Amino acid sequence: IAPSWSPDGRKIVYCSKPSTSSVWQLVIVDIGSRLKTYLGPGVYPDWSPDPKDPWICFQSQPRSAGGRSSVWVVRPDGSALREIVADKTRIWSAINPRFSPDGRWIAYATVNKSPESRAFGQPEAADDVWIVRPDGTLDTRLTDDLSAEWWPSWGGDRVFFVSDRGGALNVWSVRVKPLEDPKE
Repeated sequence: IAPSWSPDGRKIVYCSKPSTSSVWQLVIVDIGSRLKTYLGPGVYPDWSPDPKDPWICFQSQPRSAGGRSSVWVVRPDGSALREIVADKTRIWSAINPRFSPDGRWIAYATVNKSPESRAFGQPEAADDVWIVRPDGTLDTRLTDDLSAEWWPSWGGDRVFFVSDRGGALNVWSVRVKPLEDPKE
């Protein structure tokens, strides 16, 4: 499930779960040779857009019942694996990561992070959409509605997402004006 093409169109990353396992695995397939590279556990991978600086972001799987997910990045060769968004208290999850078209940001959704959702909404539903730099800096909240919001996807300077605002599932969007890194 959840395929994502490399920027050069020569490889595809997806997640697969063998029938003998409960763990989803990230798999890269070279389309020409059909050779597979197994990156390890994870779901919902997304390939960064820059072929000269390739990364794959993905969502981890909870390690136990009631566990939480986080957002990770890894090089396509399996190196430089690092967690970039996580809750060390294990109260909330980060899910559904997606690179921006320029590769400078990753949009993701959270579950049970928003104090407003925990107090007044649906705490086990996705609650807000965020963006973060691939190095884990400048984590920025984009939405703050009490409705469930998940599956972010970039389109130009907007992040589109699914929400149940108004009582029905629809696609919404928000214009992104992220904070700039003071070093740039």
